[in-house]
Amino acid sequence: MQITHTPYVKAVLLTVTAVLLTGLAFAFVPMRPAAAARQALVARLIGATVVAKKAASFAPIAATAAVKLGAPGAVTTVTSALTPQACGITSVSFLNVQACNSNGTSDPSDDFFIADVAVNFVNAPATGSLQIEPGGDAIGTNSVLVSALVGGSHTFTGVMLKADGTQTVIEVEFTIPSNQCTRTVTGPTVQPCPNAPPTIIAVAVTRQQGSPSANSTIANVNDVEDAENTLSVKVNGGALATVNGVTLSNIAVSPTGLVTADVVASCNATTASFTLRVTDSQGDFAEATLNVAV
Repeated sequence: MQITHTPYVKAVLLTVTAVLLTGLAFAFVPMRPAAAARQALVARLIGATVVAKKAASFAPIAATAAVKLGAPGAVTTVTSALTPQACGITSVSFLNVQACNSNGTSDPSDDFFIADVAVNFVNAPATGSLQIEPGGDAIGTNSVLVSALVGGSHTFTGVMLKADGTQTVIEVEFTIPSNQCTRTVTGPTVQPCPNAPPTIIAVAVTRQQGSPSANSTIANVNDVEDAENTLSVKVNGGALATVNGVTLSNIAVSPTGLVTADVVASCNATTASFTLRVTDSQGDFAEATLNVAV
């Protein structure tokens, strides 16, 4: 008599493949077997299946099949320990690894990179989810219901992972049974994003000698990480400067990166050039030459 089973379902299958040709056969398991298959003439049991109900578990169970011969008390038994095949996450791979993303800030602690995570497994549980354990180097939720899995693999696409200069470590797991089917793996090391320096484009200004001071646009600035109105703009290294009788002062930067200043030319002023410098929160800078025609 051979006893087989199906792992991770709420049933154990006792399949009778070879028994004596006379007498009665019984199947005994820790649970009550299905009544219809509980006992029958041996000849009718060949190739039959006895179903015993059992919740999914990793623990082995014992099943006893007994064949009763014709004489009272003459019983031959065959005992088999049924151990469900263990769930296993056989491999985890990082694919399509992208470059560091600054997340639009100058703060390196929120830098990340994106990759696909391919998972191969065997004997998946019947319920729960396959997931990348939240926290650690994984950012956000990456989970799929077991019922949606096809075959023995699944790829999580567009997974956000920390770019902090250390080797990436993630844990992939089936959620049910808890903490019993997991795999911890290491992945690529991605450095924090280098700071992108700001940019500045000067806008030429025209003034007449002796004319009153007027506020004009003198440049446009931009930065990938910092808000434009947090950038520092100076002229010839200071808050104001005078060249050839032309004075720039009261420099301001708008949220859209528009740089304005008061510009005035004295009665004896001539055309002048100024150096504008924009600096971001990381100390990176860019310069441009502003020409004021008089």
